[in-house]
Amino acid sequence: MSKTKLMPALLAAALSAGIAVQAKPSDTDGKVVIGVVADMGGVYSALSGPGSVAAAKMAIEDFGGKIGDKPIELLSADYQLKADVGLGIAKRWIESDGVDLILEGTDSATASGLFDLGKQTETVTIAASAASTALHNEHC
Repeated sequence: MSKTKLMPALLAAALSAGIAVQAKPSDTDGKVVIGVVADMGGVYSALSGPGSVAAAKMAIEDFGGKIGDKPIELLSADYQLKADVGLGIAKRWIESDGVDLILEGTDSATASGLFDLGKQTETVTIAASAASTALHNEHC
């Protein structure tokens, strides 16, 4: 399945299942915030990067831009293939921007860190490009 088909499918599944709007402090902001943290210009940018952001935008449009009466907002950032940068961005989004769902983390180290952060903060995380058995085992 191509990236342009996979990302909207994952996002639509998450949104329609309601997992992006589960009860947590960020639900009080009146919107659903999705963050795509990806490699925008490095060696993995063809696997994620601008394509993942475009796919997320398409999925949001396909979904009508809202969940119930809550508008969906999209954030994106280039983490430069540095796990500490990616985790810093995600943490700031969760604490300051009320992110409900984080997508990507192209490399396995960053994806593992995002999964752990998601567990700690009860934030849904989806890694569409990273490939490591650790993501399905200890970091799941």
